[in-house]
Amino acid sequence: MILMTGATGFLGGHILRALLRQNWLVRPFVRDEAKYRKLFPKGPGPFVGDLGKLRRSDFAAEKVSGLMHAAAEVWPVDRADAAGFNSTNVEGSRALLDALDRRLVNRVVLISTITVYGMPRGDINELTETRPAGDYAKSKAEQEKLFIEFGERYNIPVAVLRMSSIYGPNQYSGTVLPRFLSDARANKSLVISGPPQREQNFIYVEDAAHAAAAALEHSANGIYNIGGAEETTLAELAAAVLRVTGARSRAIERPDAAATEAYTFHFDCAKAERELGWTPRYDLESGLRATLAAES
Repeated sequence: MILMTGATGFLGGHILRALLRQNWLVRPFVRDEAKYRKLFPKGPGPFVGDLGKLRRSDFAAEKVSGLMHAAAEVWPVDRADAAGFNSTNVEGSRALLDALDRRLVNRVVLISTITVYGMPRGDINELTETRPAGDYAKSKAEQEKLFIEFGERYNIPVAVLRMSSIYGPNQYSGTVLPRFLSDARANKSLVISGPPQREQNFIYVEDAAHAAAAALEHSANGIYNIGGAEETTLAELAAAVLRVTGARSRAIERPDAAATEAYTFHFDCAKAERELGWTPRYDLESGLRATLAAES
């Protein structure tokens, strides 16, 4: 049985659906059962609890053979408080790993993030030095260390998936891509507040979910970059959004004084293709069209 955290989250919900389509026996671990049942009224029965309060006896009858850990604190109530990240991403993960019966577990997948690399420049592969800058990225880097040490100590395959910028239907509206989509559909101007030539790597959420399922299927071991086929500047993103929506508005540049400088990079995902047989199925425009169709 695969224990899965984060099933009520944006990416986690897609991962759960992907695993169920592949007939995995999954037990979601959730904090809010009502929210889970609203999202998955016919989904598998959840284990309800709090990561920080887990005990090893909690899973004694579960026979957990694998873990898909997609839960993470991304937006703590007090964003200036690093403890809001550490309590879930680090200490909650530590409690989760401690609660597993290591004699039964034979595969673990951790969903991590491109932000552990810091400000990406040049060619970014899995051997690139990590330089996490913000509290969230630092907590995810610490979380990665916990999982890698766990795998090494108990000889259990642990896959760490460093995901690029994920987008798709019903995404949190505070990030640039859903904001652009929302404004375009309302025929509002798309405001580019960062350097127009600053690049990001966007990956459609279904592609990210398929990568997680592939890592589980292959009992993958190691760090894997998971991203879209190419990098996209903010100016290119705005133009793509205007094309797929048919909006009559336009993109305008209004640089924020606090915006980071423009940079270019390549997020190298060749290892995932080579070892997991995974490549993204959606380019940016097809992903944007799929997002619009799902939200219509």
